[in-house]
Amino acid sequence: MPDYICACVDVVPRLQGFGFPLSGGVCGTHILVSRANWPAGSLKVLEINPEIVSQIIDRAREFHVKESVTFSEVPLSPSEDWAQQVLANHKDDPTFDELIETINDLEPDQQVELVALVWLGRGDYAIEEWADALEQAQDSWNTRTAEYLVGTPMLADFLAEGLDLHGYSP
Repeated sequence: MPDYICACVDVVPRLQGFGFPLSGGVCGTHILVSRANWPAGSLKVLEINPEIVSQIIDRAREFHVKESVTFSEVPLSPSEDWAQQVLANHKDDPTFDELIETINDLEPDQQVELVALVWLGRGDYAIEEWADALEQAQDSWNTRTAEYLVGTPMLADFLAEGLDLHGYSP
């Protein structure tokens, strides 16, 4: 684990409220915070900017609200999963393309946090298990993470719940 974390300045009052000692430099909307005196396993701060997650939530809602977006209970063929089916059905949809591009433009560690947020919001992990969710998401990361996320039914709701469990309003 790195000795410092780059955190959104919106998080600073919350961290101070939990009694975490903060030291570091502010740069725009982020602060470089030392983890030196923090208790082991206590950090559950998002390293992805919650505003980025909120933008993805908005785009996911725009995409999933369309009448033509459906999620099969069972893949149409054994060689395809439901995420691939959603991709095939919407490859010419500009909202879909924008959502995929937004997620693909994120760094891999940010994509990992999005996946972990979905799992947290879906109830697969409790907030106390955040480190485990991140580890599993890291182990599962691949170049198709955006497709996995966009193909997840209720993506926006799961991300919003994950943010809420971290103390952020989407």
